[in-house]
Amino acid sequence: MWWVSDQILANEAVDWEAWLEAKRYGLVLTQEEKETLQAWATKIPKGAISTLTKVMGLLLKELLGPGY
Repeated sequence: MWWVSDQILANEAVDWEAWLEAKRYGLVLTQEEKETLQAWATKIPKGAISTLTKVMGLLLKELLGPGY
């Protein structure tokens, strides 16, 4: 629990309930991480997603070799 000691040592006033709420886990990510990723995702241009999907598909075909 290093984060608790960091907060105590820094003498910061912490809203522990808000902090714990942000750290709730849903599958693998905390709520805070999920919200950050969602915010980033809204900034990605729509064309970039389709281009990335095509590039990833080509990369997987190349890595997996013939027959896949």
